Amino acid sequence: MLSKLNNIEGLIYFKVALKSADSGIFFFTTKSPKMQQLIADELSIYDIALFDYAKFNEDYSYYTLAKFADQNEDKKILVVLNLQNAMIGKYSILNFNLSRDMLFSHKKVWIFGMTEFLKDIILRKAIDLYSCVNLKVSFEDENIERDSHYEFISSEERFLDPNFIDDLLEGYEELLEDRDDLSEDENKTKEIFYSGVYEKMASLNNKKFEYDEALNWYFKALDIREKFLDSEHRAISDLYNGIGVVYRNKGDHTKALEYYFKALNIRKKVLWKEHTDTAFTYVNIGIVYCDIEDYDRALEYYFKAYEMFEKTLRKENPSYAILYNNIGGAYGYKGDFDKALEYYFKSLETFEESLGEESLGVAVSYNNIGSVYRDRGEYTIALEFYNKALEIREKRLGGG
Repeated sequence: MLSKLNNIEGLIYFKVALKSADSGIFFFTTKSPKMQQLIADELSIYDIALFDYAKFNEDYSYYTLAKFADQNEDKKILVVLNLQNAMIGKYSILNFNLSRDMLFSHKKVWIFGMTEFLKDIILRKAIDLYSCVNLKVSFEDENIERDSHYEFISSEERFLDPNFIDDLLEGYEELLEDRDDLSEDENKTKEIFYSGVYEKMASLNNKKFEYDEALNWYFKALDIREKFLDSEHRAISDLYNGIGVVYRNKGDHTKALEYYFKALNIRKKVLWKEHTDTAFTYVNIGIVYCDIEDYDRALEYYFKAYEMFEKTLRKENPSYAILYNNIGGAYGYKGDFDKALEYYFKSLETFEESLGEESLGVAVSYNNIGSVYRDRGEYTIALEFYNKALEIREKRLGGG
């Protein structure tokens, strides 16, 4: 059974999300199908109908799921997929991606159990689910430090339903209202837990563009972690990075750089040399330098990130595509249009390979390529790429 003590944080976050939601697609990540079944048992009190895909000798099929959903009209649907078998083929993965809109149309809560292995495949091959949340849960036989939280896994977070974010915030506020008096022995563990709640609330407020409120929660979390943790603890670097994101969104580039460099200094010391968290901090720093028109320095940090990506990520990972777009943008602002096009086309190719030829990432690349041709005065070619971008966006987002 689940280790309640060690797993309390992950389970609370999971249950808050499920209690708040009346529709949407969720994932939870475990190491094995056995662990998927354990979490299914744990969630049985939430009026959930269990669909165990391991019992079906077939590939993933939306229609099979839809029939089951119709038979359980008033319930949330928990799908334990045994994903190693059901979705390892390319055709099945494409089916999953194509059925996204049909799943949303049911106006139900869909919960998919997946393993780390299949998470990697889905992120590389199928994920364009712009309103999904991955709820990570650790178990007694897993490394508790690894994952016990939720994260948004979409590359298009701006399309998240604001009502869903408000529902999550309301759930976290209820948690804070239920805080009990702490004994001396319980103080550190529970305070660190609540710092995680503050961090989640900060992140959600940032997504709502409520930056001052986001900073308020980030600094509440920071006060706790600085009190109980080593000054170079990884959890403190995570807060520094989040604070930097908010300051950059506010347009305070000096403060953004201050906190990004604080995060970077810790991550370089406590993480392995090519850790992706460090690489993404380099990317964040590069973005700020691009904002303040220091394009050479921006490129310096982008290429630092690229060198680390080369040692840790597969070439088809969407993170490369995003980085190529950043590099192309810096070259474009410098007026080096040939280099800008080189990297925008690299981004296009990577988005096509990782997310599909009609993904929103491809639309972004088409738009960026069109902008370079426009700046070069080649308006006919620019319109060609702008129209390609528009066609994808109308298909994916609607033409209204």
